Amino acid sequence: MSPDREKLMTYIRHVSRLCLAALYGMLSVAVWLASATNVNAAKLPTDSAWTFHAADCEWQITRHQRRTARGNAAAEEFFDLKAGIGTHIHFIQQVSPARIIEDLAVRVALRSNRRGLQVYGRVVFPESIDPETGKPHFVLVPGQQYERVGQTERLTLLKLPLMLQRQLRVLRTQVEQPIDTRHAYLDALIVNVFGGPGRTEVWLGEISQEGIVEPPLDAQATIQQVAYDTHSSVDERPPQRRSNRLMIDGRPFFPRVIEHRGEPMALLGEIGFNTVYLDHYPSVEEERAAEQASLWIICPPPPAETDWSHESRRILGWYAGESFNDRQHVPGYLDAIRRNDPLGRPIIAHVEEDQWRISRQLDVVLRLREPLGTSFELSHFRRWLQESTYLVRPDTPFWTGIQTELSAALIEQVRGSLGHVANVPPNVQFEQIRQLSLAALSAGSRGLWFRSRSRLDGEDDVALLRRLMLELINHELSLIEPWCMGGQALGLVEGRNPELQVVSLATERSRLLIPTCVQPSAQFVCRPVAGDNRLIIPGVPDSTDAFVLNHLGLSPLPRQRISGGLQLELDASAADSLLLLTEDPLVVTHINRNVASRKRRVVELEQQIAELLLADFETQAARRLLATHSRVEMWEAARSWLRESVELSRVNDTSSAYQFAHYARREIGRLQADVWDEAVAGHGGTLTLPTSASFNLATMVSPDAPQLGTGNDWSDNMLRGGECENLSLMIDSGWRQFQTSPSDVTTYIALSPDRPHGGDFSLRLRATGLTKQAERSVVESGPVWVNTAPVTVQAGQQVRIEGWIRVDEPIVGSLDGCMIIDSLSGESLALRRLKTSGWEHFEILRSATHDDHLTVTIALFGLGEAWVDDLQVSLADQDAGR
Repeated sequence: MSPDREKLMTYIRHVSRLCLAALYGMLSVAVWLASATNVNAAKLPTDSAWTFHAADCEWQITRHQRRTARGNAAAEEFFDLKAGIGTHIHFIQQVSPARIIEDLAVRVALRSNRRGLQVYGRVVFPESIDPETGKPHFVLVPGQQYERVGQTERLTLLKLPLMLQRQLRVLRTQVEQPIDTRHAYLDALIVNVFGGPGRTEVWLGEISQEGIVEPPLDAQATIQQVAYDTHSSVDERPPQRRSNRLMIDGRPFFPRVIEHRGEPMALLGEIGFNTVYLDHYPSVEEERAAEQASLWIICPPPPAETDWSHESRRILGWYAGESFNDRQHVPGYLDAIRRNDPLGRPIIAHVEEDQWRISRQLDVVLRLREPLGTSFELSHFRRWLQESTYLVRPDTPFWTGIQTELSAALIEQVRGSLGHVANVPPNVQFEQIRQLSLAALSAGSRGLWFRSRSRLDGEDDVALLRRLMLELINHELSLIEPWCMGGQALGLVEGRNPELQVVSLATERSRLLIPTCVQPSAQFVCRPVAGDNRLIIPGVPDSTDAFVLNHLGLSPLPRQRISGGLQLELDASAADSLLLLTEDPLVVTHINRNVASRKRRVVELEQQIAELLLADFETQAARRLLATHSRVEMWEAARSWLRESVELSRVNDTSSAYQFAHYARREIGRLQADVWDEAVAGHGGTLTLPTSASFNLATMVSPDAPQLGTGNDWSDNMLRGGECENLSLMIDSGWRQFQTSPSDVTTYIALSPDRPHGGDFSLRLRATGLTKQAERSVVESGPVWVNTAPVTVQAGQQVRIEGWIRVDEPIVGSLDGCMIIDSLSGESLALRRLKTSGWEHFEILRSATHDDHLTVTIALFGLGEAWVDDLQVSLADQDAGR
């Protein structure tokens, strides 16, 4: 072990022992939470002056006493509560209706064994009725917090007009309609008695009011007519879209969807998903299983002739299709769904064309793209999502598909190219899935839809690894849900690490900084971020605290005030971590409470993932994977970190165990990148061979085994007209052009004499905007493309496609640029070029998996022009090179 690593291990052990006592306490709380009994949280003792109003956790009252006023002793109630993970348990008591004026003050005496309890006032707007409930809108105005443990404090509502104006801004944003504040009045006092997970003792005294001015007489009838139901504890409204968020039971909901492939619903809930997609209408058994696992269901709507009056309330929304733009009579189809569904649940669909029109009919647009293992840069994923929002109507929410496996077309090509391999692992890296998720969140996605083709409950290591990775990602996502549901993107944060872009998401009380990877070729292999990072955040008050946010909670981060804002310094181990900026101690408390009961499981996940990845290297060690000294060092370092992590777990040093397991996984990531670099070296391009598409596929190629395209006697060019010299020959041979540009874009296809690569001509494709607005717009679909003449291929036959491409100026309006697509593998292995340095050669090696007619498509997906020349398709004998 190196001296630096030994010093680091010694330091971590020293710090961890100082925290051991605190960790034992947190673990004991977690044990209690795991064994807590579910209770009906909507009831208080019948002799209580207080009524339950709302809570976001399980809780129960273990002891209750009520003392009436005697002599000088004031009346008070005592509650002994046990609570689970959450943020609030609201008890409510009605007060005399009072107009909101400066002199109004409401107080309640409170004593507790824990700090952080808080008083709120409920202000009702009788002139503004919520059409969904038929009740008046209201807001909760915060008052003082309880701080002096064991002493009685009089928590007060003060400066109510000022505090009300602040809450009004939030309410108007949520309901997207004017709020009539005439006759607004305070009708109830609420106390948040949640002191944290575990036991809380609280004494509540009588409520006192000063400065009461009753609502005017002409408002009495209105107030009586729409009087708010104080005792309503459960909101049974169905899922609905409000603004760009999904609401369930009146609360924002961030869906983490997994595609169901036959796994037990309970397993999907344990992994951390809250929604499951079924490709069919659920059976009664599936609905029951989903409800028991606390999962919502998204599925296609039942047939129109079905009686929808008794539809399951477990269905979150209707999925209208993945190729929705191909459906005939779109408005009529969607109108039928809305007309037949009495609960008015959201409609979700994936749309590629005519998005502006169709987005008017949908509640959620699903964005689907599988960049992993393709030529589409992972660093472009966030920008693609942002640009896609310009294609739909403003405030149309979108969810994002998250790829968790390599594409089926890619796996099929790998099987065909290797021949002797039947099982090809489709797994991708943990960090790739994480970066896709973070990029989606930073672009404003209001839901994540995890794509899955194979079952997650398999007993093989491939299924186990993907299951562990998804559980770890879901845990991180659960910590940042408030920013996922309602965060507003403030743009990029200035940083000095060229491998990262950091996006700031702001809520009312905090900012979340999300790092997104901009490494080249990260869609093939994602490397651990190299170097540290310095961030400068403008517009942050001096009182703001900075934290590193990971699976173990929050760690304070040093910050420095400079002329440009707040400066943060991160070392290499935290350069790609989430960061939290906040002035509110409740935000910090909430996050740390959420991780308390999950720490041990998170460490287990990190260790098991690292162990499986190391085991994968052990099975490959007979090949050349650990042939160099540097790789052996990385291998030994990862094993050492993992061993140390396991030892620390045995002594309950959870924090240090997590750090060491994380170091082990980072070291394995470096080793994977080094192996992939060697595997693709000399191929002339990362997608020349399909096995270059990921680290896992690259390791399957033995250096001693014949590779695709080696040892072949290639035929002459089988593509008629591929020289791009004779237009009549090309048309007669079957070349076809397609132009689908909108009215403000003009397209052009021709044989051009402008600097051809060979001969007198080359094929030229051009798309030009006719207006300045069109030139700056995002192009929805490829305006112009060409399909070559077909070439007949037989199953098992190897194919070589090569040619030359030139793109002088960057193509705009699309991140796909000019694409070269072969029909054997489709877009999964297409080549993309946004710009080239003169003429660039490309070579594609493929294997025909069945008898087919191969065509090559040259497609221009944005605005600009591209040239292609000397296109060739050569064939090898069916058994050549085997």
